[in-house]
Amino acid sequence: MPYNKMNWVIFELEKFKKQVKVDNIKEEIKLQWLHFFIHCGKETSIPDFITEKNIKTSYNIMYSIFQNPELQARYENSLARVKERNSYYERRGEKKGILIGKKRGELEGEITKIQDFKKLGLSSSQIYSMSYKYLKTNHIKRILEEESWNKLNSGAIFEVLQKESPKIIEE
Repeated sequence: MPYNKMNWVIFELEKFKKQVKVDNIKEEIKLQWLHFFIHCGKETSIPDFITEKNIKTSYNIMYSIFQNPELQARYENSLARVKERNSYYERRGEKKGILIGKKRGELEGEITKIQDFKKLGLSSSQIYSMSYKYLKTNHIKRILEEESWNKLNSGAIFEVLQKESPKIIEE
């Protein structure tokens, strides 16, 4: 939207723990916010180097939460749900990555099979007549006919096909 003035900035806090040093925090509001997000649950008072008014207000809100057992329990439950959700997405992403890797291996196997049949002297019609899970006729034709592909391994051919047809594994 052309009139949307909101910008999102995402920081992976673990990567910034080493950068957030007291020496350079006073000058940069971004580092003060990073310090807040990294340490707000552990601090017992607002650090002297925090100069930004909104960050001080945020520290005060966190202190009020930690002084009220009911609010603290809600906060901790919320954090637990976030961690659980992140863990779920991490596991889901890992499973998806394994599945994609398996499919890529199968597809590279099909490419190798075509190359081997070509080397054995099978005719194009014989090679076309075999069953393939991922490769379509236009892919097979290119593997058989493009001279430049004769010296490529199946991984390199897969990369070319993937660039041209990003959903080849899903086909």
